[in-house]
Amino acid sequence: MHTDNNIVVNRYNLKRAILQYRTAVLNQETINWIIQTINQNRIIADKEKLKQHKHNAKARQYRSSRLINQGVCPQCGGHLILRKGKYGTFYGCSNFPTCKFTINS
Repeated sequence: MHTDNNIVVNRYNLKRAILQYRTAVLNQETINWIIQTINQNRIIADKEKLKQHKHNAKARQYRSSRLINQGVCPQCGGHLILRKGKYGTFYGCSNFPTCKFTINS
């Protein structure tokens, strides 16, 4: 299916986004069912799990940047090698093509 106008909305504005269209494709019952289903299936994490997730994400980011600064691939542990491509120079993993990690130079 091809559409010319695509929109992305968060779940709080979904009903308003649906109702802005002039041509009715969905009836009110279906719209309410969609909104109810989205609200029921959203993931609710407690504060401690969210805090732990943020801590883990920051730790991974710190570990990756530290490895990159040392010239080590953060995905597989290979060496980062300066390479030349059609779009310029970049650092790529020495284990290519098994590992496709790259970073701009």
